[in-house]
Amino acid sequence: MSVGIRILLGAVLFIGLGLILYRTLRSYLRYRNKMVVTCPETEEQVGVDVDAKYAAITGSLGSGSLRLTDCTRWPEKKDCGQECLAQLEASPESCMVKKRLEAWYEGKACACCDKGFGEIHWQDHKPALVSPDHKLLQWEDVPAEEMSEVLGSHKPVCGTCNFAERW
Repeated sequence: MSVGIRILLGAVLFIGLGLILYRTLRSYLRYRNKMVVTCPETEEQVGVDVDAKYAAITGSLGSGSLRLTDCTRWPEKKDCGQECLAQLEASPESCMVKKRLEAWYEGKACACCDKGFGEIHWQDHKPALVSPDHKLLQWEDVPAEEMSEVLGSHKPVCGTCNFAERW
């Protein structure tokens, strides 16, 4: 086999592996966070966790199958048909809790310092909320299925004020 053919085969293999890795990583990152969907049975919002590893493996193979690892209606309804997955397949971005929160903070000002929100830094200066009775609330304390209700009644707090208020 000539050197040119070996280089060509190597390049094709490299590109193929890169494509598989890209698809795997993209699927994993898309489904690794908490999601909110409307339960087809109750028509109410529920928090769900997608099996991100399974989505990544099947996504790399092209089929992109999804399955849940948790739902706020479980364990009672663990054997449901998981029809809510159609919402995730149709629009995963709109089901992501963090994306919904980022959209909610956009254009708002902090209830404490009145500073506008820019990019949200979820790792270090997490934003929070202040309740109508002026209590600071962290997002990890808000069940995903109550998110819409909380967004309607609470005010935003920037990460800096959240950090200062907690210490």
